[in-house]
This record gives sequence, C-alpha cells and structure tokens, in this order.
Amino acid sequence: MAPFLRERAPRLAEAVGSSVDVVQVRNDYFGETVTVAGLLGGRDILASLGDAREGDLVLLPAEALNADDTFIDDMPREELERSLPGVEIRAGHEVTEALRAS
Repeated sequence: MAPFLRERAPRLAEAVGSSVDVVQVRNDYFGETVTVAGLLGGRDILASLGDAREGDLVLLPAEALNADDTFIDDMPREELERSLPGVEIRAGHEVTEALRAS
C-alpha cells in the first residue's frame, strides 16, 4: 500500500494544504513478508514513527486495531498515543474519511 500512497501523496497534500509523508511500517512481529494491515503490531508502528513530531496527524488503517482499540501485539492504542506526545492518531477505512474528521 505504501507505494500506492506515495504516488498519490502530492495530490493529497495539495488537496489538504499540508505536507503528506507516507511511512511504511516494517512488520517485525510476524516478519517482513506479512503486509496485511490487520497484522501490524503497535510496537512496529511506533518504531516506524520515530520521526513523528508534535502537531503531526498519523492516519492508520482501521484494520490495524481490534474492537477493543488494541493492536495484534496487545499494545493498546492509548499506549501508542502516550509514546508520541502531541501527535494525533486516527484510524479509518479511508484516508479521506480520516481527513474529513479533522
């Protein structure tokens, strides 16, 4: 999905009037060849967001979280948010859906 989003990032940035960076998450929890959003661990996402800064908005695929707002590695979404102070974390089925909510 990252290559697809990278290709469209300039158009999205223009549409929202802000910079857009696509961060590819390396799945260490299950292995690099597993690329399904629902199998991304919170700790892998956190490791990939090392450059996130206060004021950033991070959009995650809704499938990355279960009904209890927890990642597959048992990391609660709240822990990810606490680990990235000032960074807003949103999960949605579509990028546009998440952007409309902001």
